[in-house]
Amino acid sequence: ERIFLMPDTAGTEITVSGPGLFAVKIKSNPTTGYSWGVDKPSDETIVKFKEVLENDEESDEPPKMGAPGYELLAFKALKAGKATVLLKYRRPWEKDIDPIKLFKLTVVIK
Repeated sequence: ERIFLMPDTAGTEITVSGPGLFAVKIKSNPTTGYSWGVDKPSDETIVKFKEVLENDEESDEPPKMGAPGYELLAFKALKAGKATVLLKYRRPWEKDIDPIKLFKLTVVIK
């Protein structure tokens, strides 16, 4: 199951049929060095972050410098319930700098 999010819809609540895997697709621009990272979900007995699935481009050509794209973030729904996930858009090597975007996502598993 894939769920598409827009970075300007932070605070979004999504519903997932679970248990099972689902992926969140969110706008990104990895050629600038920025990427989405995931804070630990509020309740890891309900949902767990699994991995970043690189970008989700349909083309076989490499992304053009500065061109926007998408990232896929994979999660595992473990049981029915609700958990909050905080996504942070930042350069991974800039440890002491605040992210330039935050995305709060509430996941409801049915």
